Amino acid sequence: TVAALQAVRPRARWVLATLLDLRDDDARTAFARRCAQLDVDVEVVALLDGTLHLPPDVLARAVALQRDLVARPAPPRGPARARVVPHPRDWPAGVPTGGRYGLGPAAREARDGAVRRGAAGLELPPGRVLVVGVEELMAAPVLLARALERRGLDVHVQSTTRSPVLPLDEPGYAVRRRLVFPSPDDAGRSSFLCNIAVPDDAEPWSAIVVVTEDDADACVPLLQALRPWADEVHLVELA
Repeated sequence: TVAALQAVRPRARWVLATLLDLRDDDARTAFARRCAQLDVDVEVVALLDGTLHLPPDVLARAVALQRDLVARPAPPRGPARARVVPHPRDWPAGVPTGGRYGLGPAAREARDGAVRRGAAGLELPPGRVLVVGVEELMAAPVLLARALERRGLDVHVQSTTRSPVLPLDEPGYAVRRRLVFPSPDDAGRSSFLCNIAVPDDAEPWSAIVVVTEDDADACVPLLQALRPWADEVHLVELA
């Protein structure tokens, strides 16, 4: 990444910010060697750093553990009762949905304005609202959720993931439920949505709002998976 950046925006020094740095000594040596080749100073800043040691039989032990665990799939509360409410694609041309490639003040203002207009067009029933982003699309869903919250709604946010974490329905375990569906951007692989209703007696969602950059047709499996869990499922398409 730094080499690619140096080719277009050369700098004498870069700072890489990360949540976790698990490089071992060999990786750190190789990193320093590559920086020297590029003639650039790169500082890595992490909230946590350390090393990860895996025993030789870790894969075999993991397989045995999964075999012994009873992973209950997410049970629907009932039939797929929710009506699906599509919202026409109305995202301004040229306005980014997030800051993956950088976001200047003008682009940020345009994006935030587009999100506010999108939120204003959502007519939602009273009650708890869940806003769902699709994988890496997180900034726009969070902003939309904030706009809905300002209307006095009880709003929660989460996103789908491609990480196949093992669910285990036991109190205290981090991931107790998991929905599985074809990914909107690649039907050949699975996506997941975890802990949509834990515990079982949690107040149901009055509405679930899916925010996506993908076509509506590609989101049908996700929408169908969500229908048992809310009174309404809304689909908001971005650019």
